[in-house]
Amino acid sequence: MALTTNFNTDPYYDDFDDNKDFHRILYKPGYAVQSRELTQSQTILQDQIKKFGNHVFTSGSVVTGAQISIQNTAYLNISSTYGSSDIGYINFDKQTIYNTANTKRAYVLKSYDAITANSEPIQFIINQVFGDPFVAGETIYTANTDSNSVAYYANVSSTGTPVGNNSSFSINDGVFYYEGFFVKNQPQTVAISKYDRKGNALIGFVVSEDIIDYTEDTSLLDPAQSSSNFQAPGADRYKMINATLIVQT
Repeated sequence: MALTTNFNTDPYYDDFDDNKDFHRILYKPGYAVQSRELTQSQTILQDQIKKFGNHVFTSGSVVTGAQISIQNTAYLNISSTYGSSDIGYINFDKQTIYNTANTKRAYVLKSYDAITANSEPIQFIINQVFGDPFVAGETIYTANTDSNSVAYYANVSSTGTPVGNNSSFSINDGVFYYEGFFVKNQPQTVAISKYDRKGNALIGFVVSEDIIDYTEDTSLLDPAQSSSNFQAPGADRYKMINATLIVQT
């Protein structure tokens, strides 16, 4: 999958051309600095990095870290509501969960949202840490709370087979070489097969690009005088790459 972001467009106008063999931009006193020159300065350097990187690595190579593991895990299907509130599945991701009697404990490796089209419920992929397995209808809550000290609650589903065994694939954080960039990935886990331990799957990253401006990340505002200045939004940022681990069955 090649990178597709085009920087030779308004407002960046990065018209770098490898065939012109320009290796430096030489700024001069008394001449206005063009935004395209500032952007193109980075592109020239990136082109040099890419040429060296292509000599040493192939695109997709692991540079550091990114250790992988396959493990036997368990799944919990979760009711879509608790009391009168909808369940926010992401609140349980990478959290330790307990039953209300505090006799069971597990770690949520991965939380999946419900898929209405397939009638699939919210599902947690867990490692049981302590006690007996969770059971249908049991109430669970997060032991690790967020910055607002809020504990999140949910019920294990009572429909179908809400508790069972499966297997999962995990990757630690690391750095990959991809299309001329050295890109950090975050630790992630996916279920190889969500409902059993028999699955075979092709597992890899889906990559994406994004341009971030100050409306999405206020840290891009000018920090002059120790305060973010909303009158000086500053430059955008090219974010490369969001690498999301997926299973291709």
